[in-house]
Amino acid sequence: MSQSVPAESLGDQVPFHSERAFQVWRYDVGHGLLLLRSVKGGQHSFRIDVLFSDTKTINLPTSFVGLRIHLGADGSYLLSGDGWTGEVRAASVADREDNGEYFEEGPSKMPSFDGTPRA
Repeated sequence: MSQSVPAESLGDQVPFHSERAFQVWRYDVGHGLLLLRSVKGGQHSFRIDVLFSDTKTINLPTSFVGLRIHLGADGSYLLSGDGWTGEVRAASVADREDNGEYFEEGPSKMPSFDGTPRA
């Protein structure tokens, strides 16, 4: 999935699934952007960014192994992995793989904390 998927268009689809380790990488209050990231290294030659937009509610551990995203009956995103469950209420979710380094900004183009978009 390399494009944004609005919650109402998912039906019973699983928009994202990975067995990798992820972390809550960043949250931007002004834009409601929540970034979950799995960094490259070891057996993984690329990193994965999962970006929620217009996020209203977050109920997640800060780091976790495995990530599966389903659409809940109420339009929220239900997340789960190895031994955990959570929920994110957001307008849409998108994911992207790239070769970025640990602290490089991703193709998700998260805004900087002063509100200006990053390239």
